[in-house]
Amino acid sequence: MKTVGIVAEYNPFHNGHLYQIQKVKEHLSPDFIVVVMSSNFSQRGEPTCLSQLERTRLALLSGASLVIELPTVFSSASAEHFATAAIKSLHALGIIDHIVFGAECDDLKKLENLANYLVKESREYKKSLKEELKTGSSFPVARANALKSAGLDSDLFLGSNNILAIEYLKALKRLNSTIAPYVLKRVGPGFNSDEISETFSSATHIRKKIAEDYFQAIQSFVPDYTYKALTQNPLNFLDTYSDILFYRLRTMNREELRKIHEIKEGIENRILERAPDCKTISELLERLKCKRYPYSSLSRMVLNILLNITTKDFKAFEKGFPRYIRVLGFRKQDEQIWKALKTNAKASLVTNLGDFLKDCKKESRRLLQKEMIYSNLYHLKTDRLMNAELTQKLMVL
Repeated sequence: MKTVGIVAEYNPFHNGHLYQIQKVKEHLSPDFIVVVMSSNFSQRGEPTCLSQLERTRLALLSGASLVIELPTVFSSASAEHFATAAIKSLHALGIIDHIVFGAECDDLKKLENLANYLVKESREYKKSLKEELKTGSSFPVARANALKSAGLDSDLFLGSNNILAIEYLKALKRLNSTIAPYVLKRVGPGFNSDEISETFSSATHIRKKIAEDYFQAIQSFVPDYTYKALTQNPLNFLDTYSDILFYRLRTMNREELRKIHEIKEGIENRILERAPDCKTISELLERLKCKRYPYSSLSRMVLNILLNITTKDFKAFEKGFPRYIRVLGFRKQDEQIWKALKTNAKASLVTNLGDFLKDCKKESRRLLQKEMIYSNLYHLKTDRLMNAELTQKLMVL
């Protein structure tokens, strides 16, 4: 039995994602494809435009055998934490043979060389990185300069998919995992690009057109079932939550803000100074942007404020992760994967939150209850009832 893992957000599921699944089947001929998918909040520090439940359905329709959850604190974290948690989740299933990811560079050896160097983090590299950060550069810029000083190909970090690929490889190395990496050349526009080709577009461009209510512009870039889902379901965007974010900021003091995950080095003062003059989260982020903090880092900080994810919460999730693996759905034709999972999984498999919360250990219960809070906040802006996930049945297509 051959099982392939994919890490995805599917925000939303588009032709590029479908292309990846088709190429996985063509190149590796797997019996099963397992997707570890983001919660209702993404790595860009934004709510996903479609809910986790709907994106699970789209993934299964597109050929995924099984979909599991990447919890919010990791799905909305920096590339390293995002990738590490995703790899740990796949590793804990005990049945994954390969992980497939797209990258701008499809030379696996080049990516692995850089990943291996970063895992070791030599004294010289650490010193160089520290000096670069002292200049006020953002971490990505400082890291690239430090690697260049060490004679390495820092240009690989110019591609956002390369960055994630390197983080996946680092996580595999640190876990000493037997999961074999397989890289696919990314086709079409880049991750954050606003460019388009005949049939491919970045998710960023698609979300932008959706936000502008210009659905006709995206029809050729997504499968028919995605287009139908986008036109028939409530859609969420970051500014949808502006009222909640500004309520939070108006009721927090500096000490409380400093406890929020990723808030550091006085940025809390900048946030509190600029927030009173802003009406939307987008406006606040534009006013916060500076050399040290790019948009994506600030967006993740703001999301952590919105969700009240503290450094203490993050460390609690990180310790011993994964304590459980939440299964979101599977294809009925692939139900034999359950037998393999029950035999090999190294963490509790959760298919019904309500049932699991009754009997799980204290720490797992606390973490799941936090995840419920994040989900309930997301669904304040949809038509879903509070705590609906407690009685939600496992999706089977």
